[in-house]
Amino acid sequence: MLNMMDKAVAGERRYLAIQKVRERSSTGLAEGCSHTTLKRKTRKQFTQLAMAWIMLGLIAIALAVLPASSASAAPAGLTSSEVSFRANGGVTLHGTVVAPAAEVEGRPAIVMLSGAGPVTREELQAEAEAYARHGIVSLIYDKRTVGYSMLHRDYSVLADDALAGVQVLRGRDEVDPARIGIWGQSEGAWVAPLAASRSADVAFVITVGAIGVTPARQQAWAYGEHLGHAGVSGSLLHTMQVTGIRQLVGAGLFAEANYDPVPVWERVHQPVLALWGTLDREAVPEESSQIIQRALQRGGNTHYTIRFISGARHNLNRTFDDGFDRPDILIPSYGAQESSWVNDLAHSLPTPPSPRAPPSSLERGPPYRVQRGPW
Repeated sequence: MLNMMDKAVAGERRYLAIQKVRERSSTGLAEGCSHTTLKRKTRKQFTQLAMAWIMLGLIAIALAVLPASSASAAPAGLTSSEVSFRANGGVTLHGTVVAPAAEVEGRPAIVMLSGAGPVTREELQAEAEAYARHGIVSLIYDKRTVGYSMLHRDYSVLADDALAGVQVLRGRDEVDPARIGIWGQSEGAWVAPLAASRSADVAFVITVGAIGVTPARQQAWAYGEHLGHAGVSGSLLHTMQVTGIRQLVGAGLFAEANYDPVPVWERVHQPVLALWGTLDREAVPEESSQIIQRALQRGGNTHYTIRFISGARHNLNRTFDDGFDRPDILIPSYGAQESSWVNDLAHSLPTPPSPRAPPSSLERGPPYRVQRGPW
């Protein structure tokens, strides 16, 4: 970033030098505009540009000197311990185990998988603490940066990372190795069932805001929701929903765009708890819930529970704008239903649910919905 500031200053100097040459050779400017006025105007513009680069540089320097990612100190009644483990391809991942402070053996545990982006464990710190308060041990970890970015990702690799996390929990005294599950939200809800389908060491699966369609279709639907909410319609809406996504996919800028989660869900035989907020504007909740339910049934899995949490947006966070905002605030009851469900598994498996339609608040009409993806 220091190089950026140098370039900004040097750029202004080069421009002024060129301007002097032009002034000497010019026969005059257009009528009504003097050399002095133009010079002052361009100097001001480049000074503003240089200051912008300097500000960006200072911000980058400030970020660079911040301490490396690590979990914050555990609140009262909880404990946290740092762990490192080897994952897919020999990559070392760093994480934190959050647990109740009371020393009790045989607790259930979950490996927690975050949403999209190279996020750190802090993304799920509040969620892990909520589960720990309900007696569940959680492993949160920094997502790999080797082999993962917004332009390149491989859900298979992330699933192997999650299974490496399961082995970390299996080695802890407070954890019952037969009661370890994988929890995933948003993008992590694509990865969680994939990991579970590969290992009998995974006892159950919990998803929050799982998506039953391809990432390309999901993104197009979400664009439609948000643009429609903003009053956009007609050709611009179609361009953003369909043409824009198609171009991103064609240019190779949309990693895992055509990933199909259905065959994976058909191979999941562990108990499943799938949760959505009734105001989820990201995960195509109505369609996704039905797709996942049918996939589990085709695979012979009837031990699943599907629930919609009233008033919650994507990832079961609170909302103050009908699900179209993004406050990072958990709903008050967060973790209670999930923990009760997990603890009940020690006594009996979930019973096949009676068929019922998703809440009517999820039903959306055109132009918000994309039924077929042309990519």
